[in-house]
Amino acid sequence: MRSPWVKLHWSLIHDETLDVDFRRSLRSRFSEHGEAGRDFLLSIVSVDPDSAEHPGGAILALAKMYDPLLNGIAGRAEVRALALRLATEERAMGTAEAIIALGWVGDATDFDLLSGRVRTDASADNSTECRVAAVGALVQLLERHPAEDSRTTVENALRFALDQDRDPLVRDAAAEALQQIHE
Repeated sequence: MRSPWVKLHWSLIHDETLDVDFRRSLRSRFSEHGEAGRDFLLSIVSVDPDSAEHPGGAILALAKMYDPLLNGIAGRAEVRALALRLATEERAMGTAEAIIALGWVGDATDFDLLSGRVRTDASADNSTECRVAAVGALVQLLERHPAEDSRTTVENALRFALDQDRDPLVRDAAAEALQQIHE
């Protein structure tokens, strides 16, 4: 059974009539619900990914809970599988957030998927938002899996975006990411 407090907390996070800083504070404290919060988020993403309960936000919150650099809680593989499913389905809702989540909970095999997102031109299922999210996710994933071949894959994808992408937002994100990984 869903806890009414968890559901209330989640609904307040997404209440746009509330102050942005207050909502950010609520978002950062959601993990304090522990297992009840995790179960709630899993139900949003796995049961009905097209629900009005913000599946993209749910996968991001789950990824934060299971990020090995932040918490290292067991269960990362399940969250990664859900993020992969949302990131590769042909739907708009929650795709960019799932891509970002892969940067937190993904493994070294996800570099190719994210690089492909960066290298692919804009389309209905690969919007500017998704390509920018993939740029950020590549940097996050590189931080968690810093092997030299991974670094090469990331740099090649970012340089491709910088040179070839027609969207200035993607080019700017790629330039910033390259600068960040060379610091």
